Amino acid sequence: MSHRRTWPERVRQFLVALCVTLALTMPATDAAAQVTSIFRSDDDGATWNPLPSAPPVGSILALYLDPLQDDWIVLGTDAGIWVSADGGENWIAPNVDIESSDDPLHAYAIVADPDAPERLWVTTDRGLLLSEDVGQSWHLLTSEAPTMVALAAEPGPDGPILYGGGSDGLFRGLEGGNVWESVSESVEGSVLTLAVGPDGTLLVGTTSGLYERDPESDGYRAIRGLPRGATRAIATLADRRVLAGIGSHVYVRADGWSKLGTLPLSGTGDPPIVTGFISVGEGPILVATDRGLFSSETWRLVPEFADLADVEIGPATRDPRASNRLFLAVSDVAHAVAFARVGIEFGADVESVADDRTALVIGVLFIVGAILAVAYLTKPRPPAAGPS
Repeated sequence: MSHRRTWPERVRQFLVALCVTLALTMPATDAAAQVTSIFRSDDDGATWNPLPSAPPVGSILALYLDPLQDDWIVLGTDAGIWVSADGGENWIAPNVDIESSDDPLHAYAIVADPDAPERLWVTTDRGLLLSEDVGQSWHLLTSEAPTMVALAAEPGPDGPILYGGGSDGLFRGLEGGNVWESVSESVEGSVLTLAVGPDGTLLVGTTSGLYERDPESDGYRAIRGLPRGATRAIATLADRRVLAGIGSHVYVRADGWSKLGTLPLSGTGDPPIVTGFISVGEGPILVATDRGLFSSETWRLVPEFADLADVEIGPATRDPRASNRLFLAVSDVAHAVAFARVGIEFGADVESVADDRTALVIGVLFIVGAILAVAYLTKPRPPAAGPS
Protein backbone atom coordinates (compact mmCIF):
# COMPACT_ATOMS: atom_id res chain seq x y z
CA MET A 1 0.00 0.00 0.00
CA SER A 2 1.45 3.33 -1.06
CA HIS A 3 2.13 5.96 1.57
CA ARG A 4 0.29 9.26 1.07
CA ARG A 5 2.62 12.17 1.92
CA THR A 6 1.28 14.65 4.44
CA TRP A 7 1.47 18.39 3.89
CA PRO A 8 4.41 18.85 6.33
CA GLU A 9 6.34 16.17 4.47
CA ARG A 10 5.63 17.78 1.11
CA VAL A 11 6.73 21.20 2.37
CA ARG A 12 9.92 19.74 3.85
CA GLN A 13 10.77 17.91 0.62
CA PHE A 14 10.07 21.03 -1.41
CA LEU A 15 12.42 23.12 0.75
CA VAL A 16 15.17 20.51 0.50
CA ALA A 17 14.81 20.39 -3.29
CA LEU A 18 14.84 24.20 -3.47
CA CYS A 19 18.03 24.45 -1.41
CA VAL A 20 19.77 21.82 -3.54
CA THR A 21 18.71 23.58 -6.74
CA LEU A 22 19.98 26.94 -5.51
CA ALA A 23 23.27 25.42 -4.41
CA LEU A 24 23.79 23.80 -7.81
CA THR A 25 22.78 26.79 -9.91
CA MET A 26 24.41 29.56 -7.87
CA PRO A 27 27.53 30.83 -9.66
CA ALA A 28 30.78 29.93 -7.97
CA THR A 29 32.56 32.75 -6.18
CA ASP A 30 36.19 33.16 -5.28
CA ALA A 31 36.42 33.83 -1.56
CA ALA A 32 39.64 35.73 -2.15
CA ALA A 33 38.21 37.92 -4.91
CA GLN A 34 38.95 41.53 -4.10
CA VAL A 35 36.44 44.30 -4.66
CA THR A 36 38.28 46.89 -2.57
CA SER A 37 38.94 49.82 -4.86
CA ILE A 38 38.71 53.57 -5.33
CA PHE A 39 36.25 55.19 -7.71
CA ARG A 40 36.68 58.58 -9.35
CA SER A 41 34.23 60.92 -11.01
CA ASP A 42 35.38 63.76 -13.26
CA ASP A 43 31.89 65.17 -13.88
CA ASP A 44 30.66 65.97 -10.38
CA GLY A 45 29.22 62.54 -9.74
CA ALA A 46 27.36 62.01 -13.04
CA THR A 47 29.53 58.98 -13.90
CA TRP A 48 32.01 56.89 -11.93
CA ASN A 49 34.97 54.72 -12.86
CA PRO A 50 37.36 52.69 -10.73
CA LEU A 51 40.99 53.79 -10.60
CA PRO A 52 43.42 51.63 -12.57
CA SER A 53 44.53 49.74 -9.48
CA ALA A 54 44.15 49.53 -5.72
CA PRO A 55 46.47 48.31 -2.97
CA PRO A 56 45.98 44.75 -1.69
CA VAL A 57 43.86 45.62 1.35
CA GLY A 58 40.45 44.67 2.71
CA SER A 59 39.29 48.02 4.11
CA ILE A 60 40.11 51.60 3.13
CA LEU A 61 39.54 53.61 6.29
CA ALA A 62 40.97 57.04 5.39
CA LEU A 63 41.43 58.92 2.11
CA TYR A 64 43.54 62.09 1.75
CA LEU A 65 44.18 64.15 -1.40
CA ASP A 66 47.10 66.56 -1.43
CA PRO A 67 45.87 70.11 -2.20
CA LEU A 68 49.29 71.09 -3.62
CA GLN A 69 50.07 68.13 -5.88
CA ASP A 70 47.72 66.72 -8.47
CA ASP A 71 47.11 62.95 -8.40
CA TRP A 72 48.73 62.50 -4.96
CA ILE A 73 46.61 60.13 -2.83
CA VAL A 74 47.26 58.84 0.67
CA LEU A 75 45.24 55.96 2.12
CA GLY A 76 44.85 54.59 5.61
CA THR A 77 43.86 50.91 5.47
CA ASP A 78 43.65 47.70 7.45
CA ALA A 79 47.01 46.79 5.89
CA GLY A 80 48.99 49.94 6.56
CA ILE A 81 49.47 53.26 4.78
CA TRP A 82 49.56 53.45 0.99
CA VAL A 83 50.52 56.32 -1.33
CA SER A 84 49.99 56.91 -5.05
CA ALA A 85 51.75 59.74 -6.89
CA ASP A 86 50.05 59.10 -10.24
CA GLY A 87 46.34 59.09 -9.50
CA GLY A 88 46.06 55.41 -8.64
CA GLU A 89 48.14 53.88 -11.42
CA ASN A 90 50.68 52.59 -8.91
CA TRP A 91 50.78 52.25 -5.12
CA ILE A 92 53.63 52.02 -2.65
CA ALA A 93 53.66 51.27 1.08
CA PRO A 94 55.99 53.96 2.48
CA ASN A 95 58.47 53.33 5.23
CA VAL A 96 56.91 53.48 8.70
CA ASP A 97 59.46 53.87 11.47
CA ILE A 98 57.82 51.73 14.15
CA GLU A 99 58.57 48.38 15.73
CA SER A 100 57.84 45.55 13.33
CA SER A 101 55.01 43.12 14.02
CA ASP A 102 53.41 40.08 12.43
CA ASP A 103 50.03 41.82 12.56
CA PRO A 104 49.27 44.36 9.82
CA LEU A 105 49.21 48.00 10.80
CA HIS A 106 45.66 49.48 10.92
CA ALA A 107 45.58 53.17 9.93
CA TYR A 108 42.23 54.75 10.82
CA ALA A 109 42.23 58.50 10.18
CA ILE A 110 44.41 61.09 8.45
CA VAL A 111 44.46 64.84 9.09
CA ALA A 112 46.67 67.61 7.73
CA ASP A 113 48.13 70.65 9.47
CA PRO A 114 45.78 73.53 8.53
CA ASP A 115 48.80 75.76 7.85
CA ALA A 116 51.12 73.16 6.31
CA PRO A 117 49.30 70.51 4.24
CA GLU A 118 52.49 68.51 3.72
CA ARG A 119 52.44 67.63 7.44
CA LEU A 120 50.09 64.73 8.14
CA TRP A 121 49.09 62.82 11.24
CA VAL A 122 47.58 59.37 11.11
CA THR A 123 46.01 57.35 13.91
CA THR A 124 46.88 53.67 14.05
CA ASP A 125 46.44 50.73 16.38
CA ARG A 126 50.11 51.18 17.37
CA GLY A 127 50.15 54.88 18.10
CA LEU A 128 50.04 58.28 16.42
CA LEU A 129 52.28 58.69 13.38
CA LEU A 130 53.59 61.88 11.76
CA SER A 131 54.74 62.59 8.20
CA GLU A 132 56.49 65.77 7.10
CA ASP A 133 56.49 64.87 3.38
CA VAL A 134 52.85 64.16 2.47
CA GLY A 135 52.99 60.52 3.50
CA GLN A 136 56.23 59.41 1.88
CA SER A 137 57.73 58.50 5.26
CA TRP A 138 56.32 58.18 8.77
CA HIS A 139 57.60 57.99 12.31
CA LEU A 140 55.97 57.30 15.65
CA LEU A 141 55.20 60.65 17.23
CA THR A 142 54.34 59.40 20.70
CA SER A 143 53.59 56.08 22.30
CA GLU A 144 51.60 57.88 25.03
CA ALA A 145 48.75 58.92 22.74
CA PRO A 146 45.46 57.08 23.27
CA THR A 147 44.22 54.67 20.62
CA MET A 148 42.06 56.77 18.29
CA VAL A 149 40.06 56.15 15.11
CA ALA A 150 39.05 59.77 14.40
CA LEU A 151 41.10 62.94 13.96
CA ALA A 152 40.48 66.65 13.41
CA ALA A 153 42.72 69.72 13.48
CA GLU A 154 42.15 73.43 13.93
CA PRO A 155 44.57 76.38 13.98
CA GLY A 156 45.81 77.46 17.39
CA PRO A 157 47.90 80.33 18.74
CA ASP A 158 50.92 78.05 19.20
CA GLY A 159 50.36 75.68 16.30
CA PRO A 160 47.56 73.32 15.36
CA ILE A 161 45.30 71.83 18.01
CA LEU A 162 44.42 68.22 17.35
CA TYR A 163 41.35 66.30 18.47
CA GLY A 164 41.10 62.55 18.44
CA GLY A 165 38.77 59.91 19.73
CA GLY A 166 38.04 56.24 20.05
CA SER A 167 36.76 53.73 22.56
CA ASP A 168 38.24 55.74 25.44
CA GLY A 169 36.39 58.94 24.51
CA LEU A 170 37.49 62.34 23.20
CA PHE A 171 41.00 63.80 23.55
CA ARG A 172 42.74 67.07 22.73
CA GLY A 173 46.30 67.07 21.41
CA LEU A 174 48.73 69.90 22.08
CA GLU A 175 52.35 70.57 21.17
CA GLY A 176 51.90 69.15 17.71
CA GLY A 177 50.26 65.99 19.02
CA ASN A 178 52.93 65.12 21.57
CA VAL A 179 50.70 65.81 24.58
CA TRP A 180 47.13 64.53 24.92
CA GLU A 181 44.45 65.26 27.50
CA SER A 182 40.96 63.83 27.94
CA VAL A 183 38.04 66.21 27.26
CA SER A 184 35.27 63.64 27.18
CA GLU A 185 33.55 64.19 30.53
CA SER A 186 30.16 64.87 28.89
CA VAL A 187 30.58 62.77 25.73
CA GLU A 188 28.93 59.34 25.84
CA GLY A 189 30.00 56.36 23.79
CA SER A 190 33.01 55.66 21.61
CA VAL A 191 34.06 58.45 19.24
CA LEU A 192 33.63 57.50 15.56
CA THR A 193 34.14 60.77 13.67
CA LEU A 194 35.18 64.40 14.22
CA ALA A 195 34.70 67.56 12.17
CA VAL A 196 35.21 71.28 12.63
CA GLY A 197 32.08 73.11 11.42
CA PRO A 198 32.12 76.31 9.35
CA ASP A 199 31.58 78.35 12.51
CA GLY A 200 34.53 76.70 14.25
CA THR A 201 32.38 74.40 16.37
CA LEU A 202 33.86 70.96 16.90
CA LEU A 203 31.29 68.26 16.12
CA VAL A 204 31.73 64.81 17.63
CA GLY A 205 30.00 61.69 16.32
CA THR A 206 29.89 58.76 18.73
CA THR A 207 28.17 55.42 19.11
CA SER A 208 25.58 57.31 21.19
CA GLY A 209 24.84 60.28 18.94
CA LEU A 210 26.04 63.72 17.84
CA TYR A 211 27.73 66.18 20.21
CA GLU A 212 29.01 69.73 19.83
CA ARG A 213 31.50 71.86 21.70
CA ASP A 214 29.87 74.34 24.07
CA PRO A 215 31.64 77.69 23.46
CA GLU A 216 30.68 78.98 26.90
CA SER A 217 32.08 76.12 28.97
CA ASP A 218 34.54 74.54 26.52
CA GLY A 219 32.72 71.29 27.30
CA TYR A 220 30.49 69.21 25.05
CA ARG A 221 26.76 68.65 24.88
CA ALA A 222 24.43 66.36 22.98
CA ILE A 223 22.56 68.23 20.25
CA ARG A 224 18.92 68.56 21.22
CA GLY A 225 16.22 67.22 18.95
CA LEU A 226 18.42 64.59 17.29
CA PRO A 227 18.08 60.84 17.91
CA ARG A 228 20.66 58.77 19.69
CA GLY A 229 22.58 56.28 17.59
CA ALA A 230 25.82 55.56 15.75
CA THR A 231 27.05 58.78 14.10
CA ARG A 232 29.84 57.96 11.65
CA ALA A 233 29.63 60.82 9.14
CA ILE A 234 29.74 64.63 9.41
CA ALA A 235 30.37 66.96 6.46
CA THR A 236 30.14 70.65 5.57
CA LEU A 237 28.64 71.66 2.22
CA ALA A 238 29.81 74.55 0.06
CA ASP A 239 26.86 76.65 1.26
CA ARG A 240 28.00 76.08 4.89
CA ARG A 241 25.21 73.67 5.72
CA VAL A 242 26.32 70.75 7.85
CA LEU A 243 25.27 67.14 7.28
CA ALA A 244 25.29 64.34 9.83
CA GLY A 245 24.42 60.69 9.44
CA ILE A 246 22.88 59.01 12.48
CA GLY A 247 22.29 55.36 11.73
CA SER A 248 20.39 55.35 8.43
CA HIS A 249 19.03 58.89 8.90
CA VAL A 250 20.47 62.05 7.34
CA TYR A 251 20.18 65.38 9.19
CA VAL A 252 21.11 68.85 7.98
CA ARG A 253 21.92 72.00 9.92
CA ALA A 254 21.07 75.36 8.41
CA ASP A 255 19.38 77.69 10.92
CA GLY A 256 18.77 74.58 13.06
CA TRP A 257 18.88 70.83 12.66
CA SER A 258 16.21 69.08 10.60
CA LYS A 259 15.80 65.66 9.05
CA LEU A 260 16.72 65.45 5.38
CA GLY A 261 15.77 61.83 4.73
CA THR A 262 16.02 58.17 5.68
CA LEU A 263 17.72 55.48 3.63
CA PRO A 264 15.68 52.39 2.71
CA LEU A 265 16.39 48.97 4.15
CA SER A 266 19.04 46.96 2.38
CA GLY A 267 18.37 43.71 0.57
CA THR A 268 19.11 41.81 3.78
CA GLY A 269 16.49 43.82 5.65
CA ASP A 270 19.08 45.73 7.68
CA PRO A 271 19.16 49.55 7.77
CA PRO A 272 22.36 50.94 6.24
CA ILE A 273 24.69 53.07 8.35
CA VAL A 274 25.78 56.37 6.81
CA THR A 275 29.59 56.55 6.49
CA GLY A 276 30.17 59.68 4.40
CA PHE A 277 28.82 62.45 2.16
CA ILE A 278 29.69 64.17 -1.09
CA SER A 279 27.75 67.21 -2.28
CA VAL A 280 27.21 67.23 -6.04
CA GLY A 281 27.17 70.87 -7.15
CA GLU A 282 23.64 72.20 -6.97
CA GLY A 283 22.24 68.70 -7.31
CA PRO A 284 21.60 65.87 -4.87
CA ILE A 285 23.88 64.70 -2.10
CA LEU A 286 25.63 61.36 -2.44
CA VAL A 287 25.43 59.33 0.74
CA ALA A 288 28.03 56.64 1.36
CA THR A 289 26.95 53.76 3.62
CA ASP A 290 28.02 50.31 4.70
CA ARG A 291 25.42 49.00 2.20
CA GLY A 292 26.32 50.93 -0.95
CA LEU A 293 26.10 54.48 -2.34
CA PHE A 294 22.79 56.35 -2.28
CA SER A 295 21.52 59.61 -3.77
CA SER A 296 19.36 62.06 -1.82
CA GLU A 297 17.40 62.70 -5.03
CA THR A 298 15.55 59.39 -4.76
CA TRP A 299 17.13 57.86 -1.64
CA ARG A 300 18.00 54.89 -3.80
CA LEU A 301 21.26 53.22 -4.76
CA VAL A 302 23.29 55.02 -7.41
CA PRO A 303 22.95 52.76 -10.49
CA GLU A 304 26.70 52.34 -11.04
CA PHE A 305 26.99 50.93 -7.53
CA ALA A 306 23.98 48.60 -7.66
CA ASP A 307 26.33 45.60 -7.84
CA LEU A 308 28.20 46.91 -4.78
CA ALA A 309 25.21 47.10 -2.46
CA ASP A 310 26.70 44.60 -0.02
CA VAL A 311 30.05 46.32 0.53
CA GLU A 312 31.08 49.39 2.45
CA ILE A 313 31.39 52.73 0.65
CA GLY A 314 33.47 55.53 2.10
CA PRO A 315 35.43 57.55 2.92
CA ALA A 316 34.47 60.00 0.21
CA THR A 317 35.90 63.39 -0.69
CA ARG A 318 36.14 66.13 -3.30
CA ASP A 319 39.47 66.87 -4.98
CA PRO A 320 40.74 70.21 -3.61
CA ARG A 321 42.45 70.91 -6.96
CA ALA A 322 39.42 70.22 -9.18
CA SER A 323 35.95 70.98 -7.84
CA ASN A 324 34.18 68.59 -10.22
CA ARG A 325 36.45 65.63 -9.37
CA LEU A 326 35.22 63.28 -6.65
CA PHE A 327 36.76 60.21 -5.02
CA LEU A 328 35.32 57.45 -2.87
CA ALA A 329 36.55 54.16 -1.51
CA VAL A 330 34.93 50.73 -1.70
CA SER A 331 35.89 48.24 1.01
CA ASP A 332 35.41 44.50 0.76
CA VAL A 333 35.81 44.07 4.54
CA ALA A 334 33.41 46.11 6.69
CA HIS A 335 35.04 48.88 8.69
CA ALA A 336 33.34 47.47 11.79
CA VAL A 337 35.97 44.71 11.75
CA ALA A 338 38.78 47.26 12.07
CA PHE A 339 36.84 49.24 14.71
CA ALA A 340 36.30 46.11 16.78
CA ARG A 341 40.06 45.60 16.83
CA VAL A 342 40.38 48.67 19.06
CA GLY A 343 37.33 48.03 21.20
CA ILE A 344 34.61 49.87 19.24
CA GLU A 345 31.35 48.12 18.48
CA PHE A 346 28.22 49.76 17.18
CA GLY A 347 24.96 48.91 15.49
CA ALA A 348 22.38 50.58 13.29
CA ASP A 349 19.79 50.92 16.06
CA VAL A 350 18.65 54.49 16.53
CA GLU A 351 16.67 55.68 19.51
CA SER A 352 14.21 58.23 18.18
CA VAL A 353 13.76 61.55 19.91
CA ALA A 354 10.44 63.27 19.28
CA ASP A 355 10.71 66.98 18.63
CA ASP A 356 8.67 69.55 20.54
CA ARG A 357 5.92 69.71 17.92
CA THR A 358 5.39 65.97 18.01
CA ALA A 359 5.32 65.99 21.80
CA LEU A 360 2.77 68.83 21.74
CA VAL A 361 0.47 66.98 19.32
CA ILE A 362 0.68 63.81 21.41
CA GLY A 363 -0.06 65.79 24.56
CA VAL A 364 -3.08 67.51 23.02
CA LEU A 365 -4.48 64.21 21.72
CA PHE A 366 -4.02 62.65 25.14
CA ILE A 367 -5.85 65.50 26.86
CA VAL A 368 -8.70 65.47 24.31
CA GLY A 369 -9.01 61.70 24.68
CA ALA A 370 -9.13 61.99 28.45
CA ILE A 371 -11.86 64.66 28.29
CA LEU A 372 -13.96 62.56 25.92
CA ALA A 373 -13.53 59.49 28.13
CA VAL A 374 -14.61 61.39 31.24
CA ALA A 375 -17.59 62.89 29.40
CA TYR A 376 -18.67 59.45 28.22
CA LEU A 377 -18.35 57.84 31.64
CA THR A 378 -20.25 60.63 33.45
CA LYS A 379 -22.99 60.96 30.86
CA PRO A 380 -26.44 60.32 32.49
CA ARG A 381 -27.94 57.05 31.38
CA PRO A 382 -31.73 56.68 30.80
CA PRO A 383 -33.41 54.42 33.36
CA ALA A 384 -33.67 50.85 32.31
CA ALA A 385 -37.14 49.86 31.15
CA GLY A 386 -39.03 47.70 33.65
CA PRO A 387 -40.94 44.55 32.87
CA SER A 388 -44.15 45.15 30.94
